[in-house]
Amino acid sequence: MSLQEKIDKYKCYWLKTYLKELLSIGDLKTYNRVKCVAYYFPEILNNIPMGDFKTAMKYSNETYICLGLEDTRYTVLDKLYKDKNGGADFEPVEWGESRYITIDDLCKFFKI
Repeated sequence: MSLQEKIDKYKCYWLKTYLKELLSIGDLKTYNRVKCVAYYFPEILNNIPMGDFKTAMKYSNETYICLGLEDTRYTVLDKLYKDKNGGADFEPVEWGESRYITIDDLCKFFKI
């Protein structure tokens, strides 16, 4: 699914504006991090205001990405979770969400 398709699906129309803003100020690190989060966890874009997302990116080492059973899972990120949690497998609970990884963990894993 392309970025535009994700924007349309989750009605996150401010995302393109935010990405253009980051490019205009030359913040390529945050630009690439935002695209990484949008690619691997597009559900995050569902009904989040731009201000909250900017804050999450600013404090990426303190902002956790949570997953539920219905959310997309990637094997490579299961490996990351296992490495970060002493070999414990990630198993989301049947209801609610499970703390998974920080945005910073995700981006560092991909060397962004």
